[in-house]
Amino acid sequence: MLFYGRAAIFLFLGTLILLLAILFMLLMPRWPRIAFLSTRAFCHVGLWVFGIKLEVVGREHLAGTRPRVFISNHQHGVDILILGSLIPMKTVILGKAALLLIPFFGIAYWLAGNIFVNRSNSKKARLSMEKINGAILRDKKSVWIMPEGTRSGRAELLPFKKGAFVTAARTGAPLVCVCVAPYTDRLDLGRWENGKIRVEILEPSYVPRDSAEESMEKTHLKMKEKIGALSG
Repeated sequence: MLFYGRAAIFLFLGTLILLLAILFMLLMPRWPRIAFLSTRAFCHVGLWVFGIKLEVVGREHLAGTRPRVFISNHQHGVDILILGSLIPMKTVILGKAALLLIPFFGIAYWLAGNIFVNRSNSKKARLSMEKINGAILRDKKSVWIMPEGTRSGRAELLPFKKGAFVTAARTGAPLVCVCVAPYTDRLDLGRWENGKIRVEILEPSYVPRDSAEESMEKTHLKMKEKIGALSG
């Protein structure tokens, strides 16, 4: 019963934040701070309602004005709240096309300038990656990608897709890894407190133009080792 009560509170507060965000983004579409503030508000409220706290190391690697390619592991739907509470300003997210179907959330997500990808259609997927490259090179924005492509549902890191590394190689944008400790085995959204989830942001690195595949493999190993260390 506690879960349903908390879910109702989050649904009410989250919908209110999304409606206000949609209204202000329509009235002032050239003010990017609206998307940033509404994302932070939505995600911090969600973490608070479900009793989740974050312990973040390396937060300084999120700072800066230069466009970057952020990548992170993807375990659970709660990742949206965790990562959205950390996302820097002028950062767009690559998300699956199905997000557009979520009432209010999908519209706000689209108005914020985020990019949808349909991985079942290779041509549309390539167009999405071209938009990502344009966001970095033309609009001077950072991008956030979950290279596993889908939720793992557990601590194990799934194989990466190459798109994020190709983008980093072609644009010259630094690659920043965000590692979230395993938490799905102890998450209970019906509890008052869900404890702390550890997050570590690693130092930026660069992907040589002709080494996207090699960089992908090395980064996967590096993140796997770090996530394993965080689980301890």
